[in-house]
Amino acid sequence: MTMRFPPALLFLLAVLGVVCSGCQTSLKQEFHKDDPARVWAAMKGAEEAQNYEGGDYTDRWTVRDNQVQVFEDEARIEVFRRLERVLYRPLAKPLPETREWTLTMHLEENDAHEPIVVFLNRKNAIPARVRDEAERYFRDVSELLGRTYSATQPDRPPHKSVVHMEQFGQPSVRSRELTQDESAPE
Repeated sequence: MTMRFPPALLFLLAVLGVVCSGCQTSLKQEFHKDDPARVWAAMKGAEEAQNYEGGDYTDRWTVRDNQVQVFEDEARIEVFRRLERVLYRPLAKPLPETREWTLTMHLEENDAHEPIVVFLNRKNAIPARVRDEAERYFRDVSELLGRTYSATQPDRPPHKSVVHMEQFGQPSVRSRELTQDESAPE
């Protein structure tokens, strides 16, 4: 005797499996024409001066735990961070939230020996939240380097942002290089 499951139940189990498994997300930011030692110093500085008090009220968090380990010989930073907040929105009940990050940031070089900062979330999380956290980090590094960071339109051409996501062992890469016309004036 074989057991038959309704299609709706099978679909629900499949969706539940995808949601529970999460995905490992890494983002890369290239810093063309910058010295790798200078970018490494900015990476460490961005981790030392965490700022979650930003402009938009939905981006404000309180850092409850921030454990940072710097591995100089490997140009790698390991972070465990716990954030908390109570989000007050119009016409809604206060929403207490907690986020925990287990992150790795490391410095690589491309073929032209230009630095690339790799931001890797090592814990299951929603990719959009990881992207927001990575963009906050890249913005902090860019500011320490004297640049303005924009995820959609960088200040110095050529520039490339790459998002790598891996789910169920199937890599997916989204990449977009800006043309000279899209880049900010020099």
